[in-house]
Amino acid sequence: MTLSKIILIKLLILSVTTSCSASIEFSSHERNFAIYIMYQIVNRGNNGNLIFAPLSIWSLMAGVSFGATGECRNQISSGLLIFNQDGTFIDDYKNLIESVLNNENKVTLENVNFAFIDASFSIKPEFRSVLMLNFGAVIKSIDFRDTNKAAVLANEAIKDSIATFTDVFRPEDFQESSIIVSNAILFKGNWSMPFKKSNTILKIFRDVNDKQIGQVNMMHQRTQVYYSRFDEMGASIMELPYADNDKYCMLLIFPYIGTTIDEVYRKFGIITFHDIFDKLQNDVDVLGFKDINVELPRFRIKTSLVLNEVMKDAGIRHAFDPKLAAFDKLANESIYIGTLEHKAYIEVTESGTLAYATTPGHENDDISDSQIEAQRPFLFYILEKPTLTIIFGGAYTKQNLF
Repeated sequence: MTLSKIILIKLLILSVTTSCSASIEFSSHERNFAIYIMYQIVNRGNNGNLIFAPLSIWSLMAGVSFGATGECRNQISSGLLIFNQDGTFIDDYKNLIESVLNNENKVTLENVNFAFIDASFSIKPEFRSVLMLNFGAVIKSIDFRDTNKAAVLANEAIKDSIATFTDVFRPEDFQESSIIVSNAILFKGNWSMPFKKSNTILKIFRDVNDKQIGQVNMMHQRTQVYYSRFDEMGASIMELPYADNDKYCMLLIFPYIGTTIDEVYRKFGIITFHDIFDKLQNDVDVLGFKDINVELPRFRIKTSLVLNEVMKDAGIRHAFDPKLAAFDKLANESIYIGTLEHKAYIEVTESGTLAYATTPGHENDDISDSQIEAQRPFLFYILEKPTLTIIFGGAYTKQNLF
């Protein structure tokens, strides 16, 4: 039997012009997966700037898992921290996505899944139904033999659904492949409190030990935001909301001087996102909102990662092994995941955030006079607050003048 290769291509675009019916308990699967994967990326020596899209990766792999069987499926489910897949997972998943996508005025959030199938390759009807009915996938049959035409047709299909995407696929993506599965998310919104461009000035950026390493264009505003010093985490925390509601926000974590990004990540073993937002709310309840000087670099980050080994670290091993992969519910042919590559980009300006990602296969709590200065490495997350779902996560550790 010939051995084919399934290349998973996941694409996510998040663009913010300034930048719950679903169970928070269920969303913890995606949230904990995001924290673990981001920690593994950092732990593997990625000490530079980082941006990635965990919701898209998690959703994509969850959909593919329904084509797997035996230990291959068990490993994917365990790696994604999904333990009720044969029970209520589909209903819980659909409720979560519906909640995350239930956007308000001034915010646009779209999510589309795709499956491009070689014309000579057949997927099983049951798996096709799962992708279409439960994951909302757009499924198209394309002749992969003409790789140039296949890339054009796939790009047109994605652009028809989300016009922002252009030239996502390359001809080489269709070589030695039978099926390409992808996910696309588009998010647009405004900061609820934009920074004024006239307040942006050139300032020094320092490393974790407060040593000068360069300069950044520092945005500035004096405003009222959720802000706390979280000594148990060794960091200050701040929330910047999007639009005019409390649905989407950017959470920023600023390690204290001498505390590394890695050390803060380790704290997620005992500190949850619930704890972080509870701390922010409790401080406001006790102290009230205070005017705070907020400083944040204007920045952009581009990241390209191959996630095969990171997925294996999460226990998902058989799916990437030609001899052990078992996708019997997907097709009669023997297939495996060849490459899970993740490319992401984020741009943060006075008006907000532009971010997109593609995954082609192959102290005293009185803060009345506080000043938040992001002059050293920090973490950031873009979340849907009602479910605490992480849409984007990243780290800014090295200055870039933008």
